[in-house]
Amino acid sequence: MSVKVFVINAGSSSVKSCVYELEKDQQNRTTLNPIWQAQANLQSSSSELKIKPYKGEPQSISFANESVDSAYVQLYTTLNTHPGSPINSPDEIHAVGHRIVHGGENYFEPTLLTEEVMRNLEGLIDLAPSHLPSNLKGIRTAMDHFPQSKQIGVFDTGFHSTMPDEAIIYPVPWEWYQDKLIRRYGFHGISHSYCMRRASQLLEKEADQLRIINCHLGSGGSLCAIKHGESIMNTMGFTPLEGLVMGTRCGSIDPGIILHMLNKEGHTAQNLERELNKESGLKGISGISGDMREIAKAAEQKNRRASLAIEIYVRSVSSAIAAMLPLLGGLDVLSFAGGIGENSASIRLAVVERLKFLGIEVDSERNSANAGDRKISTAKSSVETLVIHTNEELEIASECLRFFGNEN
Repeated sequence: MSVKVFVINAGSSSVKSCVYELEKDQQNRTTLNPIWQAQANLQSSSSELKIKPYKGEPQSISFANESVDSAYVQLYTTLNTHPGSPINSPDEIHAVGHRIVHGGENYFEPTLLTEEVMRNLEGLIDLAPSHLPSNLKGIRTAMDHFPQSKQIGVFDTGFHSTMPDEAIIYPVPWEWYQDKLIRRYGFHGISHSYCMRRASQLLEKEADQLRIINCHLGSGGSLCAIKHGESIMNTMGFTPLEGLVMGTRCGSIDPGIILHMLNKEGHTAQNLERELNKESGLKGISGISGDMREIAKAAEQKNRRASLAIEIYVRSVSSAIAAMLPLLGGLDVLSFAGGIGENSASIRLAVVERLKFLGIEVDSERNSANAGDRKISTAKSSVETLVIHTNEELEIASECLRFFGNEN
């Protein structure tokens, strides 16, 4: 049976979508291409929808970004009406797969989105106030546009359900966990899951035979320690603010700094939230941008703060990798993904240079090549080092197939 899955991946400044046509018994789906792609950018009141249709040339459509619903309506309407669409009617979409940023303690597995589930997810908004409301509105709108399709939620926290208690429990009063659900949840799970499967395929080894650290390095960033096919640690915690230095997020800092700014400097919680999420990280250090490409250009011009931002970033990533080694009991695979991880040969090299004591060695030509997913380590390296172009949308589509296992 062929299954058409329409995938929605909503971020803070864009909504990506695509349609995959999958066979239930298809193997090695990690390289399957979509038959439709569309991305809506939401950074201004006059926004743009970029389309790669099933038939015809790519094109852009302008639309008024009047509310959070605008992008969803534009995406869904365009798929249903565009002459290059891979469907003739909404009924041809068997499932709509939604990336949902948070599932709390109850939702880790891909889940059919019933009214009861939707009400429960609305009760989790306090855990992800910046993302869940948009996720839920996108789902509601999809239910209207694709009423016959299964609506399926795939949770960014889901892959980390296997983390042990020693990883998820913070050293704070127990009541914080028991009564307020304050614990490590971990994020980027959809990406980390995909990269694990892709690494297994590239190395022709089963995932349960490998000890992997996957580095998802983009505007947001996290590392995941994966042992025998299961996540045992993610650097992000209760929120995506913990862990690595990121584009505009601070990552892990002394919590006393926050208390000092609240009590001594007169900051409000709202101001601090904005500054820690939007004005910190690479942007805060460099004073230029949260975009590593712009910072790298400034560093080439001898801008000291730009150079310092890169040094601090590399230190953050390499130190976090080293901290995961005792949890894994060794390392077989180090993989790089995300916008920085996939595209910055210099960052990859700088990180690996700090880990040479582990016997990691990369081939400079492979590392610098623009050649898609690949192994970049040398033959004598003690750790297989990979570059993987993560594909959250394909991972979501693949997870949706679970709901078609018993159909003819």
